[in-house]
Amino acid sequence: AKMVIAVDMSDMIYDAMAIAKENNIDESKIVFIHGRIEDVKLPVDKVMNRFYSQK
Repeated sequence: AKMVIAVDMSDMIYDAMAIAKENNIDESKIVFIHGRIEDVKLPVDKVMNRFYSQK
């Protein structure tokens, strides 16, 4: 992918940000958004979703 936009409304997004930084992921390649995917208005080619529940 040329660019990845990661959206999550839980605090897990901050863990993902830390992991990306630890792995020297280029900040121009991935954008992290703390919020609801329904509220994000961005031009994208594909949307991928992984549903999980926290028990």
